[in-house]
Amino acid sequence: MNKFKEILIVLLIAVLSFPVIYAAVLLATGMLRIEYGAPKTVVEDEKKLQVIKRTQKTDSIMISNSRTFQALENEKIEIQKEQERLQNLHARLEIAQKELDEKQVIIARQREKMEALVEKSDSLEIKKYKAQAKVYMSMKPLEAAQIIESFSADQAAKILGAMTDDRQKARILAAMAPEKAASITTRIGGTR
Repeated sequence: MNKFKEILIVLLIAVLSFPVIYAAVLLATGMLRIEYGAPKTVVEDEKKLQVIKRTQKTDSIMISNSRTFQALENEKIEIQKEQERLQNLHARLEIAQKELDEKQVIIARQREKMEALVEKSDSLEIKKYKAQAKVYMSMKPLEAAQIIESFSADQAAKILGAMTDDRQKARILAAMAPEKAASITTRIGGTR
C-alpha cells in the first residue's frame, strides 16, 4: 500500500502542477497574456464607434468628395476615349500620307514620261518644219510664197523660221501679200 500511496501522491502532484506548468510555457512563448482592466476588444470597439459617429459636415464633405471623385473618373474615361480617337485619326492620317506619297511618285513618273513625249513631239515637229523648209527653199520664191501664204501665220512662221538661207527667206516674204508677210515676220522672231 505504501507504493499505492506514492503513486497516488505523484499522480495528484502531476494533475495539480500540469495547469501551472502549461500556463508558464504559454506565457514564455507569448501565447498567453495577463491583462488588467477592461479587455482591449472593448477599447477597440469604442474607437470604432467614435470613427463611425459622423457629423453632418463630414457627411456633406464626403458626399462632395465622392461627387468630385466620380466627376474625375468620368473625365478620365472621356480623356481615354479622346486619346483613342486621336490615335485612330493619327493612324488614318499616316495611311493617307503614305497613299499621297505613293501617288505623288506615280504622278512624277507620269510627268517625266509626258515631258519626254512632248520633247520627242517637239523634236519631230521641228524636223518636219525643217524638211518642209528645205523643200520650199529649193522652189522658186514666187511659187513657195503662194503655197506658204495658204498656211496659217503660225505654220508659215515656223516653216520660214526653219529656213537656213536668209536670202531665200527674204525673197519668199517679198513675194507674199504685205499684211501676211508682216504677220509672219512678227511670229518668226518668236520661233527661234
